[in-house]
Amino acid sequence: MISTSTRLSGLHRRGWLALLALLAAGPARAADRNEIRAVEAAATNGAVELVIQGSRAPSYTVFKLQDPPRLVVDLTGADVSKVAPLQVGQGGVLAVTTAQYQDDKNAVGRVIVALDGPREYEVAPRGDAVVVRVLDDKATAAVTAPAPVEPEPAAELALAPPPP
Repeated sequence: MISTSTRLSGLHRRGWLALLALLAAGPARAADRNEIRAVEAAATNGAVELVIQGSRAPSYTVFKLQDPPRLVVDLTGADVSKVAPLQVGQGGVLAVTTAQYQDDKNAVGRVIVALDGPREYEVAPRGDAVVVRVLDDKATAAVTAPAPVEPEPAAELALAPPPP
């Protein structure tokens, strides 16, 4: 017959083993990460649209770099290690590559969009994805060019009679 203290001892031991397994998993568990599955590119309405598809809604930061011109999307808590480089070659987008940064507490997946020169862009979340639209030359010119100014008609000057 098994005593109550033996059963409790077994439960206690299993509890410690479960706790050790949780601690071994650490704070940066793979289940918590946004697994970036793919980056897809398509030309649409005067732009190249890049869809960065993840496993959950993204948390991201976007910025430009120069020499060479690039657009960078940093995805907090994301893993981009399974995304293959993508050659685009249209609409000012040359290619898309990724880089993974990680320490004991944080992971950042970086998506780098190589550009052929300065470009205007738009970024928005869409469900579990980040959508980056890189505008083509015509759309960029329309966004950056000031509206033409119509010259005002010349005002007529009224001449005052000479003083007496």
